[in-house]
Amino acid sequence: MNLNHDQQSIIVTDEIFKKWKQKESSWKNKFIEDDIQIVAGQLNFPSPDRSFYSSKIKSRIAIEFKPIGNHREDIIKGLGQVVTYLNKNSNSASYLVCANFTPEKFKIGDFLETLFKKTIYQKLPIGLITYNPKNIKEIKLRCNISNDFKIGEVKEKGVDRSFWADYRDSYLEANYYLIKIANEIPFNVSNRSKVIWDIFYEDYLCAVEASKTLALVNSKIKDENGKFQVPLEDTKAKLKKLVKKNEISKEDALKRLSKEVSDNVSDNHYQDLKKNHNNFLSHLKLWDNTSKIPTSIGLRFLKKVKNKKNILLELSKVVLGSGKYKELIDNINSFLSENKKNYISENERRVALKAYFQERGFVKQNPERSTTKSRNYLQSEFQLMFKLGFKRKFKNGTRHYDDRYSYGFKMDKINLLYKSFIKEYPKE
Repeated sequence: MNLNHDQQSIIVTDEIFKKWKQKESSWKNKFIEDDIQIVAGQLNFPSPDRSFYSSKIKSRIAIEFKPIGNHREDIIKGLGQVVTYLNKNSNSASYLVCANFTPEKFKIGDFLETLFKKTIYQKLPIGLITYNPKNIKEIKLRCNISNDFKIGEVKEKGVDRSFWADYRDSYLEANYYLIKIANEIPFNVSNRSKVIWDIFYEDYLCAVEASKTLALVNSKIKDENGKFQVPLEDTKAKLKKLVKKNEISKEDALKRLSKEVSDNVSDNHYQDLKKNHNNFLSHLKLWDNTSKIPTSIGLRFLKKVKNKKNILLELSKVVLGSGKYKELIDNINSFLSENKKNYISENERRVALKAYFQERGFVKQNPERSTTKSRNYLQSEFQLMFKLGFKRKFKNGTRHYDDRYSYGFKMDKINLLYKSFIKEYPKE
């Protein structure tokens, strides 16, 4: 079977998820409710292969998946990993998932089942599931999690976040420079997150310098088209109009610009960009969310970007791989292949796409959420795909969809970049 680790993990854990959703009594336990969904998982080390979350009981379950071909030693290491997933209440429970037998025909499933029932059951909220390496959709619950435990509620912000990296409009090249700065400053520096951002904001984005004039000032970073980014460009355009109409003075306009770059204002250019970039880097697993120390993926990213020319190339690989955009695109394609309806508009199609994702547990069911937000579903993600060249731009009204080319995903390019990520980057 020519499937990589992540592809095998998706197939097997999807089967596990189906068992939980079918409410089969032998697969249920108190950590699993009917609202369980697939989520991104914890942002700090260690990082599970897949995570599930139930909002009703605030229970997050971490999965450690061992692929076909793993030997006994590799699988046994998984025991330590599922234990570490419970550290500091990062997850409420965890499962080790592996093949029934190893390449040497050792019956690792039987061995672990005996071990779990004797030494783990009722002692730790950890379960064991195996699959048939000849048919990985054939799964078996070897040891369920005891209902004797009290659920350790996971209350971290964004715990129910979708499995792919959350992107909000930001500077793509900035991701390289932020990781570079994070790797260069001492790891024990106080207020590390602010120090990193301030260096980037002042020395690379040149935003503080730009705030001192209404004239446009180039930064030192470029956009996806090779043009230098211009910080505060839109804000300056609005202020210039107000000055021209004599609604505000030039001095007032400069005061407003000064507030935009202040670290003491809660909602401004400085704070919004910092939040967007920090979250995106954490979701891509390029650095640890708390310490801002580069991960093994982040260090490899730095090493591979030997010059400015291939920043976006390497970022594209990371977005598809650890950012899970390859999985996201595959699921959008599945929606298109399973839904041949001629939608009246792109808005209607987008609402149907979100409903499709909700049915499969990719998105939290929220009946109170407005239809308008469903119409704009994945808007930011599509913008990122445009910027990285994952999809075509259409000249029609939607720019996103075309009757002939569908969403216009460049699958040959996407598959090639994804394979490069799997080959070139470590598993976090």
